[in-house]
Amino acid sequence: LRGDLMAVACNAGGLTDEVPLSVLAGLMSAMHHDADLERAFRERFVAPRIDVLDTVFERARKRGEIEAGVDIRLLFDVLPGMVLHRRLIMGRSVDDDFIARIIDGVLLPAAHRTEAVSRPSTTSREREL
Repeated sequence: LRGDLMAVACNAGGLTDEVPLSVLAGLMSAMHHDADLERAFRERFVAPRIDVLDTVFERARKRGEIEAGVDIRLLFDVLPGMVLHRRLIMGRSVDDDFIARIIDGVLLPAAHRTEAVSRPSTTSREREL
């Protein structure tokens, strides 16, 4: 799971890539005023990333790296949420080390905790886009 998440987040077009982050910053404001833009963004940018992470998390669950009761939807939100907060709100850089710290310190431990975060097991694709 760790290697898969690092590969997804730290490659071109991933969470450490400055171009998508700068484009995203501009789009966030515009999407609130343009429903067509928001829909297109979710279909063309968000949906493909959801599909990739669904595959990553489901494979990890099958390998026993994510306990059956863990809410995959919650895991899905952690990494991009922390990255966007750090970059867009705090104005700090995002690099491979920061991604690794999130994965090692937050995501991997959460993948094994079911008592406090347990929810029905659904894929992130089942969420609203």
